[in-house]
Amino acid sequence: MHMINVAPQFERDFLVERTQSGFQRAKAEGKSLGRLHRLSAQEKQEALQDRQSGLSVFASARTHLTSCQAIMRLKSSNEFEEEK
Repeated sequence: MHMINVAPQFERDFLVERTQSGFQRAKAEGKSLGRLHRLSAQEKQEALQDRQSGLSVFASARTHLTSCQAIMRLKSSNEFEEEK
């Protein structure tokens, strides 16, 4: 029974190795991995300015056609960058 499981495990290991080498090559080429950002850099700045001027998270999210969580994430990431 053990010999039957060797071939699928070998194939899985080979698949993982190819995937990891593909990720490394993409990073070396400067490509960004993952999901695309919903807001552009300018829209992010505008959303942060909205929040600083006292606009609610919900209103800012509605204005920029995104979720409240995305606006909250911007606020958190901006505070993290300012601490550096």
